Amino acid sequence: TLESVDDRGLTARLNEIELSLLNDLLVYDKLSFSGMLSASINYEQIFSNPTLFGNVFVDSFFVNGDDYGVLDINANVPDDQTVVRLEGGILHPERNLKLGGYIFPTQTSDNQEYFDATVSLENYPFKILEYFIEGNIEDTEGTLTGDFVLSGPMTQPILNGSAIVENAAVTIPFLGIRLFIDQQQVESYENKIDVSGAVVRDIYGNTAKLEGGLTHNYFRDLGLDLKISSNEFLLLNTTD
Repeated sequence: TLESVDDRGLTARLNEIELSLLNDLLVYDKLSFSGMLSASINYEQIFSNPTLFGNVFVDSFFVNGDDYGVLDINANVPDDQTVVRLEGGILHPERNLKLGGYIFPTQTSDNQEYFDATVSLENYPFKILEYFIEGNIEDTEGTLTGDFVLSGPMTQPILNGSAIVENAAVTIPFLGIRLFIDQQQVESYENKIDVSGAVVRDIYGNTAKLEGGLTHNYFRDLGLDLKISSNEFLLLNTTD
């Protein structure tokens, strides 16, 4: 719908649109979003000091079938109209994601939109790893708490920062093993998720130290560059 605001502005609204209709636009095809999306754009003080505001709201935001809570993001364009400022997050009684930053419109020779945003996670499900390592890990438990900077062009996102993994466990089906992580730090760089120095346990309580981590090409083409050091540790438990 389109409404006039006191003859000085306009408001456009979208109500209850199925978010899954936008999945075909995603750069990363292993993520699938669903939920009912509502959005609004307000263009105020058109004839004196034009200001543009927007809001995106999803009451129950699902990622790959998992409910992450309420998505609520506000956007506004400053007077110079060169950037879009974002603020908001995904709120849930047990976990939170907060987002703040900027989107820079296509002002460069490569004709891409760039962004620069901070992302804070609080007790976020460690299970999000399964979305990127599909089929290679399962039954993931535990939480992530940390701060990251998400930047770069939309097609090549760069995630820098660190998080603490707590009370985590993960099963690696092709090895037939389950690993346990009590409390360890994880670092993220441009094309690597680094777990160097982390200590994991097997089902018998034996410990091993990790060096290296996951490699990726802007979250595509994931690979494993990992060294495991231990005097005694269960690394293979299959009957095939």
